[in-house]
Amino acid sequence: AEPSAGTGAILQALRESGAFLSSVVHAWEIVPALAERLRANFPGAIVRAFDFLQFDPNPSELFDVIVMNPPFKDAADIAHIMHARRFLKPGGRLVAICAAGPRQHAALQHLADSWEYLEPGTFEGTGVRSVLLTMGAA
Repeated sequence: AEPSAGTGAILQALRESGAFLSSVVHAWEIVPALAERLRANFPGAIVRAFDFLQFDPNPSELFDVIVMNPPFKDAADIAHIMHARRFLKPGGRLVAICAAGPRQHAALQHLADSWEYLEPGTFEGTGVRSVLLTMGAA
């Protein structure tokens, strides 16, 4: 699953890895035009044009893996990651990129199984320091 799919960079990586061949891939995107573009570019994915934070997990539709690069503005990454964790099956894994700020550190690092600072400039043109984290289900 990919919450906040945007232009589909993670979906593209999943397709290139072969994940589309062995898994059902779900994505959420709040911007309707981007959601339509995702549907056109990734016909094997289930794309919802909906605010992920307003979507509650369905117990019959939990995920083994969630990969995400949520929005960073105003520490929105924290809310997105915490909400996404609710969508994991027991034993599931969440892999996320978040800002490397003090709010993210305080809210997320103690929950993470891994916390890896990414190289400066990972997100070209932004100057934002970031972290790659993994965590299990709540």
